[in-house]
Amino acid sequence: MDHFKERSTRDYFQKKLYTMEELFKRENRCIYEEPAFCHAACPLGLDAKKLAFFIEKGAFSDARAMLEHITPFPMILAYGCDAPCEKACRMNEVGEGINIRGLERAAMYHGSPKGGKGLFKFKKKQKAAVFGSDLFSLFLAGELARKSYPTSFYVNQKDAISLLKDCAPFLLKDDLVNEAKRLENMDIKILYSSNLTKEFFESEKDNFDIIATSRSFLDMCFPNDIPNKETLLAPISNILSSQDSNPSVLQSIFDARRAGVSVDRISQGLDPASSRGEEGSRESRLYTNMNEAIPSNQIYEPENGYITKEAIEEASRCIQCKCEECIKHCVFLQDTGKYPKKLTREIFNNVDIIMGDHMMNKTINSCSLCGQCTVTCPNGYDMAEICLDARENMVSTTKMALAYHEFALLDMLFSNNEAF
Repeated sequence: MDHFKERSTRDYFQKKLYTMEELFKRENRCIYEEPAFCHAACPLGLDAKKLAFFIEKGAFSDARAMLEHITPFPMILAYGCDAPCEKACRMNEVGEGINIRGLERAAMYHGSPKGGKGLFKFKKKQKAAVFGSDLFSLFLAGELARKSYPTSFYVNQKDAISLLKDCAPFLLKDDLVNEAKRLENMDIKILYSSNLTKEFFESEKDNFDIIATSRSFLDMCFPNDIPNKETLLAPISNILSSQDSNPSVLQSIFDARRAGVSVDRISQGLDPASSRGEEGSRESRLYTNMNEAIPSNQIYEPENGYITKEAIEEASRCIQCKCEECIKHCVFLQDTGKYPKKLTREIFNNVDIIMGDHMMNKTINSCSLCGQCTVTCPNGYDMAEICLDARENMVSTTKMALAYHEFALLDMLFSNNEAF
């Protein structure tokens, strides 16, 4: 226990409730913040649960903004994605999973594009060039433009429509036109009808700081130069390209995003392989009680997509996966409006205060220590133990008066005596 003295008039005592390692271990048992299974399965990190929530509320523009934030060409994603999120959907266990791609298309059809000019961005000093046309190079050009790199895009095609048609032949005619307009509105210098030969590449490459190519163009110029699986950087030529020679739409978008991270790190003079953060899909520890799920099948999606009513109906099938087993059965947690992990951290911080108001004291003393949370939690999270530890700690350090419990103790004593 630490002892502090303020101006020699008052004594303060401090005793750690838990070490940081113990705190993290306890917090890690709470899975409330774990992503939904659809979200965890998506390598792009698209929160399909949130997308469905917006559409169910009729907020198609908010749903569209999510997609436009994820990728420069959201309609290509909506039509071409192999949708691991749909396979991971828990509704598959009681019927059919949510038609997430259909909801993505509905968001693009019925949502309005984000208004305003946005923040003014200064152009970066490093100039980038992308040679060749495939999905990877198309998405990477869009990513680099978003990151404010002056980007030149060399392609064989004569115009944007031809380029999009070759890269994404599965798009419907109207969607093809819209995505072509989106491309032309980007801050990219597109050099159509370029003669993409190795000689042309050699004559142009010295004008740029960052070079990326389609995989077929890389194989033509440097046949044995295979890009690194993590950084997408070819070791011999230092060119960014897709690791797979024939990637899917989703893999192309994911590779383009990873290549964009590599570009940022290279431009900052850092190792492109270090400190990249969490990339790709991951496992979710979330618990979802499927006993409450109502079995249902997908709403049929016409060829031209859902109308708003159909999209809302399909989105309403989403059960919004979350773990609230302890909250459902605990009046204390319901009253606080907080889940155990968050409440534990606030209690820990409250105990740690040396001089100042302890705003959580009432909350700490409100728990009846019944252990209901521990029984109902899939991981046995013991909120009662934490509240009790906090009470004992704060009483021992004079941060909490025994008067908090005085009435309850006297009432219990009276109720158990012979006169009652």
